[in-house]
Amino acid sequence: MRTLMDAVKQKEKEHCETQKLLEQERSARALREDQLNQVLRQQRELEEQNIHKNNQALSQLSEAKEREKELLQQTSTLQKKITNLEDSQKNSCNKLLEENQALRKQLEEAHTEIQAKNDLLTQTVLNCNSQLTTLKSEMDLITSSLENERQTREGLQKEVEQTHAHLNGVIQDFALREDRENI
Repeated sequence: MRTLMDAVKQKEKEHCETQKLLEQERSARALREDQLNQVLRQQRELEEQNIHKNNQALSQLSEAKEREKELLQQTSTLQKKITNLEDSQKNSCNKLLEENQALRKQLEEAHTEIQAKNDLLTQTVLNCNSQLTTLKSEMDLITSSLENERQTREGLQKEVEQTHAHLNGVIQDFALREDRENI
């Protein structure tokens, strides 16, 4: 009888310890879920920043291309004027050639500027992709850790259920024995 009571107390003690472990696991999981949510928020913020930066860079690139197109049109117009003025005014030929050279220089500078902005855009996209890859790797690690925690928690819950069933069986056996002794 005393052995049976000791066994019940031992099972209750084990049950309490198992409950404490389960609570610790739940707390740890909640913390990891908070960390995962924070990483996901950071990832979304970075993606929004990257989209904003990409949109700005595309806008600048579009403006530069439009400027290049305008300069090309201006150059074309000036070249036509040169042809017409050569027939009527040979004295102004040097001045028009200088204007043409200046416009070509502007066009080259605009082209160089476009190339530099395009290179900057490419580097920005590469950096963003690298950051995104790093964040995805971190998310995969945290997801794997959470899955392991979930499996551990499920194992502990099964163990608690088995301990409850065993404890109930022991209590019923004890009650049956007492009933038999009282009879």
